[in-house]
Amino acid sequence: MALKVTLPLPVPRTVRTAIEQPRLIYDVGMLWGLDARFYLAKGFRVVGIEARPDVVAHNRRAFATEVASGDLEIVHCAVAAEDGPVRFWVFPDKDEWGTLDPGFAARNLARGLAHRVEMVPGRQFGALLQEYGIPYYLKIDIEGADLLCLDALAEFATRPPYISIELNLASPEAALEPLRRLRELGYSRFQLVNQALNPSRRPPRDPREGEYVPIRFAMGASGLFGAELPGRWLDEGTVARRIASAVRHDQLLGDGGRWANLATAGRACGRAAAMVRARRWWPGALRAAAWYDLHACK
Repeated sequence: MALKVTLPLPVPRTVRTAIEQPRLIYDVGMLWGLDARFYLAKGFRVVGIEARPDVVAHNRRAFATEVASGDLEIVHCAVAAEDGPVRFWVFPDKDEWGTLDPGFAARNLARGLAHRVEMVPGRQFGALLQEYGIPYYLKIDIEGADLLCLDALAEFATRPPYISIELNLASPEAALEPLRRLRELGYSRFQLVNQALNPSRRPPRDPREGEYVPIRFAMGASGLFGAELPGRWLDEGTVARRIASAVRHDQLLGDGGRWANLATAGRACGRAAAMVRARRWWPGALRAAAWYDLHACK
């Protein structure tokens, strides 16, 4: 007589729910609030997520009016794999390189950067989504922890219409991983945006996102988003080839690249020339200093 074996049924994957917020933007990696100020001026509500306690205290003073009105919520935490205190490396000479990722920290330490380590609250990104809702646009720029946000989105039935994430150009595999995960989340159109050129870009006078804001973006700002991006939306294959090209470019001219010294000298000369020539010249002088955000929409 044959023995009948009953296999356990697969455990269904839990799908979490959160309220969709069509006028909400998440600024994940708020830092000094360059991006949050732009989003607020365009009429959006903003949830700013920032790990550094000194930066959080500064922003709560600088944005006191917006916080009091409820237009801005500043959350003091680092996005982490688990809730609880985490070690966060701060690099005072490179504010934007603060990280909880030991690998990113080691890269910065190898460059001789001054640093300090602080214990900050860590929170899972899924809990933040449940608390504040699914945003219209999700900006992610948190050195070494960006993919945790995409992993959390996979647990939810709804997705933000627009997402941007900074790329890690250390290798083709690292740079292409966000694209793969965004595709798995259902995103099918993409733009690769050279952030170094943002100071030369302007919001369209006929706004396609919120209010018109006559702004000149500072270096380091994330710039335009959503329907106001200046380029064409591309399919996965096309943007993958552009990402691979950006990685090759960075390996030659980026920090630590084979031609890094030449690139530094070229940027210095280009910026000097830009000071005495027409403004239209200077964006080209920044091309060797490129870093990239990948934008996605459905």
